[in-house]
Amino acid sequence: MDSARAYTGEHSPLIKLDGAAPRGVAQAGIMLRQGRAYSGRVVLAGDAGAKIAVSLVWGPGPNDRQTVAIAGVQPAYAKFPLKFTAGSGTDNARLEIAGTGSGSFHIGAVSLMPADNNHGFRTDTIALLKAQRSGMYRWPGGNFLSAHEWRDAIGDIDKRPPKWDPVWNALQPNDVGTDEFFTMTELLGVDTFLSVNAGFGDAHSAADEVEYVLGSVNTPMGKLRAANGHPAPYKVKWWGIGNEMWGDFQFGYMALKQYVFKHNLFGEAMRKVDPTITLLATGNTPARATF
Repeated sequence: MDSARAYTGEHSPLIKLDGAAPRGVAQAGIMLRQGRAYSGRVVLAGDAGAKIAVSLVWGPGPNDRQTVAIAGVQPAYAKFPLKFTAGSGTDNARLEIAGTGSGSFHIGAVSLMPADNNHGFRTDTIALLKAQRSGMYRWPGGNFLSAHEWRDAIGDIDKRPPKWDPVWNALQPNDVGTDEFFTMTELLGVDTFLSVNAGFGDAHSAADEVEYVLGSVNTPMGKLRAANGHPAPYKVKWWGIGNEMWGDFQFGYMALKQYVFKHNLFGEAMRKVDPTITLLATGNTPARATF
């Protein structure tokens, strides 16, 4: 893992080659359906003597694979397209990135999904969600919010390193952020409800998020949103401050008197950016409430 030439995050895999014997990395556990097309991309950098290929493997036989030879790899990182058609169905396919020849190569990022994906989302999943006829979706949801840094989840997906989620002790791929959430809600035809991090977050960051979502391109955050491919402001009325901040299990939990003060700091900062937004907080109810 090379930290000197990382494509994103702290390090990127460096594969050192040794002639004809292939060297590289592989990931198993991929679900394929026979005859279905899959597309993606890989970000690579390498020496002139490196011959790199990416293979989708669906069985143990020598012909149970499809291989894409990567041409034009240079010392600088670049993206290369991937296209495969599964020759068989399996729930344990493998994606291999391997090289032969001399020198070395770096792997910056890799992505593979069904070719008929809808703006990065599975079409079958979108259809199922749309059938639920939900009125509103919230982002981010649950305790995850209290350690989520929204600025780490915008911009080029391949340049976002995965993030460790200390709340649930899990690795988050970080492929879905604010802009992707809006893409999904547009595909589903539902309203949006955004929550800001009142756990480990701060009022200034929350105000910046409001400006990123609602600000014009003449504002600093609106300009950043436009640079990320969305010149027009999004339409969001409902904004939540924090998630279950009354619970001592919540990251950033504090005494009630302190949190009331913190909550008001958030509200004042957010409404300075847009006074028309509607703010909500998350309250507690008895576990055995009577209805």
